[in-house]
Amino acid sequence: MSTLILVHGFWLHASSWDAVTPALRAAGHDVRAVILPGTESRGADQSSIGLSDHVAAVLEAVDSSDGRVVLVGSSFAGKLLQIVTDERPDDVELAVYVDALPKPMSAEPGDEPAGADLNFDWDEFTPDEQRDLTADVRRSIEGDAVPFPAKAVRDG
Repeated sequence: MSTLILVHGFWLHASSWDAVTPALRAAGHDVRAVILPGTESRGADQSSIGLSDHVAAVLEAVDSSDGRVVLVGSSFAGKLLQIVTDERPDDVELAVYVDALPKPMSAEPGDEPAGADLNFDWDEFTPDEQRDLTADVRRSIEGDAVPFPAKAVRDG
């Protein structure tokens, strides 16, 4: 089967893939969830973490795999998949974008966040994006959310 490299997006951690990992492994896949630098915990120092650090973490996962891989990325990780696929075209069999799209390689004016990190905020989501979230799911998301390194966004 395939080696699947799972890459989380904004406010998430590698553990965000825990619900799907057992089924993927049971289907015979080698599954690796990447922990992006600066998202290890709420207290992680994010002040110097940039896009190149996130790209390097995904490249390391690709480079340490035997054979071609399937990259799976959610949210902001779509940009990382795009870059890594360009960097290692012979090593990536498929790129799967989950609630993500390939993005322009430069930020739109006004999209560049200030500060060291981006804290989770429900205001970033439209009412339609929140429509089906139960109170339990919302509490779970709020409990699991970690700040995301703002420099990684500014760099991209």
